[in-house]
Order: sequence, then structure tokens, then C-alpha cells
Amino acid sequence: MKNKEVFSKDTDKQEKTKKEKIVKPSDKRNKSLKMISVSSAILFIAIVIILNLVFDSLLGTSLKWDWSQTNMFSVGDVTKEMVGKLDKDIKIVGLYEKGTAPAFADVEILLAEYQKISKGKITVQYIDPVKTPSILKQLDPDGLLKPAEQTFVVRCDALKKSKVVTQTDIYQTEMDQQTYQQKITGVTAEQAFSGAIVYTTSAKTPVVYMTKGQGEVDYSTNYTTLVAILRDNNFLVKDLDLLTTKTIPKDAELLFMLSPQTDINSSAKGIIDGYLKTGKALLVMSEYNNTAFPVLNSLLADYNIEISTNRIREGDKEKRYQDDPYTFLADAPASFVTKEAVAAGTLMQNARVINELKNTKEWIKVNPVFQTGAQGLAEENGNPDKTAAASVVNIAIASENSGMVDGTNVKNPAKVLVIGASEFLGDTLLKTLGTQVYNMYAFYSSVRWLMNVEDNSLMIAPKQLPSYQLKSGGPTTFWIATIICIIIIPIGFLIIALIVYRKRKNL
Repeated sequence: MKNKEVFSKDTDKQEKTKKEKIVKPSDKRNKSLKMISVSSAILFIAIVIILNLVFDSLLGTSLKWDWSQTNMFSVGDVTKEMVGKLDKDIKIVGLYEKGTAPAFADVEILLAEYQKISKGKITVQYIDPVKTPSILKQLDPDGLLKPAEQTFVVRCDALKKSKVVTQTDIYQTEMDQQTYQQKITGVTAEQAFSGAIVYTTSAKTPVVYMTKGQGEVDYSTNYTTLVAILRDNNFLVKDLDLLTTKTIPKDAELLFMLSPQTDINSSAKGIIDGYLKTGKALLVMSEYNNTAFPVLNSLLADYNIEISTNRIREGDKEKRYQDDPYTFLADAPASFVTKEAVAAGTLMQNARVINELKNTKEWIKVNPVFQTGAQGLAEENGNPDKTAAASVVNIAIASENSGMVDGTNVKNPAKVLVIGASEFLGDTLLKTLGTQVYNMYAFYSSVRWLMNVEDNSLMIAPKQLPSYQLKSGGPTTFWIATIICIIIIPIGFLIIALIVYRKRKNL
């Protein structure tokens, strides 16, 4: 029995030894595979990091592309045409060390493209003003601009003109109502830099005077996009108080009354009348309110225009925006302002009727600029129960009066444009809809006509951030998409991982 027990123990020991011999090579192979996998991963990551650093330091932005959905940091055709016509050298200096400002990483790509398409006319540099303080004196010799660190300066030495471009100029922002913090809603970098180039290379910079004294809105907070269009087209924007001034400044090319809440006085009427008769321009935008303008209307009568006290209601439900009869899509017929008609493209809000007078004179030419459709309704003094029969109603009228043109002292006709709305150019609407509506282009075309601008005109719309939201489908679609993305896909990956793990465990 003892021999059998010894034999049995020896047999078990031999079997155990065989198993160990079988298992050990597998363990070694697994360890070897793990070491190779880990080493390969570490080596691959190290190579990618080294190549990225080498390529970035040697090639900079030359091998970077703007693949954003809306080409946020690429130049468009308008800029390419403008840069192609440059006859003066421009330098753009970023006042920071290149690559150290995350907010401007994509701007550097944009500026590299400016330099590339300019064929030597534009040079781009990045200089830290802390390390090289003399650069500030070179860019701002008169000490008027006072550029700060992490801003850009566009400079034309030939005309000794400079312009500062800040982060506020590069990005369009608005207040997040939930966090009460500013959030980026669009990119205006191309607008800012191209506008600065036009400004610094233009020998003359006409001035737009925004009137004060009649309760006009604060354009610096509520109409920043409108002001940006003016400034980016080589116009200076200044204030003029009609209650205290005795004459309109000689450099004024356009007088702009933005949503006045009270009428002008007789003194202001005389000043504006004399200014217009020298061949200058007036733009009035007034949404519907309880204000009547008898004195201003007595001035506008010489241009066959009258601001009424009637409110516009759109009777065509197809033209209403979100079923609001006082917010609707207006037509822009062919006119002084709009060369080709744009039907139902301009979104209007809270508009008042602008009347064309019947004082027919051959030296006065009048064009309707914005109109309702055939079902437009005029509410007398804003009373919905007192409404004229449905018809086409004028929202804006442009007029040219050439009665004072003599070819010597006065070479251009006086121009007046009155628009019975102002909110259609406010930031709330433009930052929401942008170029989806004609509003921005309508204002741009209006300014060009009023200012007799033919060359160096620049209209670059803000580029909206790309949206990855679902554009169609109802709540059910959104819930299904949410469940798939948050639950089903992760569970699927987990199951695949478990299957692979079990198979590899048994190797």
C-alpha cells in the first residue's frame, strides 16, 4: 500500500510539474506582450509630442488650417480683393509673445493668411511690450492710442496712421442669462483687421455724427454691430448734441438720429437744414412710440417725407415672425439703396408708417426703401381698432434733393433716409439672426448711398460659432438621441471591452 501511495504522489507531482511547464511559457509571453504594448504606446506618444513641438517651432502656422464649420478664422473674398489692391505697406503687431495667448491661437492663423495673400504688403510680428517697451513708441508715436498688452496694432507708416484691435473687437459676445457671464457668440476678427487696414491706408476718414439731445438710444451698448459696420468702413463715429451746438462740424458726412424720443427744436431744424443744403446726408430711424415730430417733419417736407404716428401691423400670417403681427418680414424694392429687390428678407419690429408727400418737384426724387406686403395695415395712433384698409405700407423712404446743386459750391444732392424702425438693427436681433436676414446688408447699403461711397467699401458679416445641435425633429427625436449617446453607446463599448478582456485572459 505504501508503494502505491508513493507512486500516486510521484504521479501527482509529475502532472503538476507538467502543468507548470505548460503554463510558464504562456505567462512569459503575456508579460512580454504587455511590455511591448506599454512600451509602444509610450514611444508613440513621445514621438507625437516631439513631432508636434518640432513642427510647431519650425513651421509655425504655415501647416495649420481653419477647418471650422463656418471658416471662423479664414479670410473671405471681400478681404482678398481689398488686400490685393493694397499700394501701401502695412504691419500688424501682436503685443505679446507668440503662442503665449490661448485666446489668440486661431487669430494667429488668420493673420498668417493675411500676410500670405498680401504678397509682401502685410507683415505680421509678435513683440512683448514688457521685454521691448520701445515698440509702443514706434506704433503710437503721438501717445494717443495707448495700446495695451495682448492687443494688436495695425500701422501704416506711409500715412502715419495706426489702429488698435482688441479682444472685444475680435469676438462677438453677449451676457449668458443663466451664469451672468459674457459668452462668445461669434467671431468678428476678419471684420476688425480688414477694417483697420482700410482705415490706416485711407487718406481721408469721414465722420458720422450721432445726435444727442432728443433722448436717442445709447448706441455704444445696444447697437454695437451697427457701429462696427461704420467703423470697419473707415468712418469715425462721434457724438453731437443738437441742443448745444450752433453749427454742424465741417467734417460731418452723415448726421444720424437713432431712435429720438422727443422732437427737435426750431434752432436744431435751422442748423440741420443749412447742413443738408451743402450736399450732405441725414439718417433718421424711429420705431413706433407716442412721440410726434412736427418740427422735424417741417424739415423733412422739403424731401417729401413725413414721420407719421401710425403703427404698422402685418396682415399676412406668412410674413409674420413667430406669429407676431408687429414683427414681420418686409420687402426691400429696388431703390437708391437696394439695387435689386429683396422680397421678405428684412425683419422689422415695432415699425411706424413713413408717408410720402405729394409735393411734386422735378429736383426731388423719392424711393420707398422698405415696405410691407399687400396686406399691410396702418393703425391710427397705434389703435388696433382704427385701421385703414390693407395695402402696401411704407416703412422707409429715401429722398434726393438736388435743388441746391450748382456744380461749384454744392456738387452733391442733399440725401435723406427716414426709417420707421430702429430695433431691426439692434444687437439683440443681429446677434441672433445675423446674416440670415437682410437687415445688416440693408444698413450697409444705406450708408454707402448716403455717404456717396463707391470704393474701399467693406461688408464682412460676423461669423457665427458652429452649431452641433439637432436642427430637426421634435422632443421624441431629442430623447432618442440622448438615450443613444448617453446610455446605449457607452454600454455597447463596455460590452465589447468585456468580451475582448475575457478572450485575452484565456490566451
